Amino acid sequence: MINILVTSVGKRVELLRYFKAELAGIGGKLVGADRDRMAPGLNFTDFSYVIPGIYDQDYLPRLLDICRKEQIKAVLSLIDPELSVLAHNRALFEQAGVCLVIPGAEAVEACYDKYATQALLMRRGMEHIKTYRGLDEFNDRSAAGEVAFPVVVKPSFGSSSQDVYIVQNHQDLVCLYNRVDRPIIQEFIAGRDYSADVYVDLVTKEPVAVFTKLKLSVTGGGADKALGVYEPVLEEFAVHMAQEFELLGPVDMDFFWSGNRLVLNEINPRFGGGYPLAHHSGLNFINLLINNLQGTANKTALGNYKPGVSMVKYDGYFFKNEPDCALICPESGESG
Repeated sequence: MINILVTSVGKRVELLRYFKAELAGIGGKLVGADRDRMAPGLNFTDFSYVIPGIYDQDYLPRLLDICRKEQIKAVLSLIDPELSVLAHNRALFEQAGVCLVIPGAEAVEACYDKYATQALLMRRGMEHIKTYRGLDEFNDRSAAGEVAFPVVVKPSFGSSSQDVYIVQNHQDLVCLYNRVDRPIIQEFIAGRDYSADVYVDLVTKEPVAVFTKLKLSVTGGGADKALGVYEPVLEEFAVHMAQEFELLGPVDMDFFWSGNRLVLNEINPRFGGGYPLAHHSGLNFINLLINNLQGTANKTALGNYKPGVSMVKYDGYFFKNEPDCALICPESGESG
């Protein structure tokens, strides 16, 4: 029996439906967890739990308790900050007989820190986005003609494209740089925006499936309109990046293609928000994961999907009766 715990489920309803269906086919159960008791995803699992925040002292004990109670075989997270916490506490889960479907801590940190991502590429002599931590460094390199406006200002540890700005001049740069938490400055690349869903086999440690898509519209960092495409150069690039960063399991990576320049933007070593398009097009990462958890290595499925399928996200609603409104509604103060 294989039971899987997915944490920080948030709004990832379609992904959870895929998980639940695949696990039902082998007699397994899907367990979901989130710190928000009203997270939509909690309503689409076999069992669900409200857990403390990832920096709370009770977070890890609670997660391990759920693993024991529900006989969990593997744990996955759907948000980047949690990946870091879990990766650095891998030993606790291994001692409990639980597989963390997450790369090693060094790989997770190299992906989570966007400056570190580009620094790794630069050290290895690979194409990268020119990236600077401080205004002084940027000013020096700008004066030397290495980089010019427009540039991008964003958090080094950000997510969902929050606080990402394209700036056209030095005055705006200084203003926005001081508003962003742990900011970096990057060259602006005008080109097509692609992403890849990659599965790196847990047994062989080799990428066995890659799905690439062109982002047609982006909201909150994720594609809400996309088209599945197949280009050998994109597939080869994604495989190479997965190997360079020593990734494992499901991976989401974004990159730009501008003329003859193909450059990695960022990597999320988890299921990406656009994964449903890969699944619908014939690449079933959940089945690949289940095979691995059963001790079976997957054969390569590179290029084995149907390109030309488009995806459009839309709003949906979920309704249920709440037996204890006090857990949701804030206390109202007395009016004077």
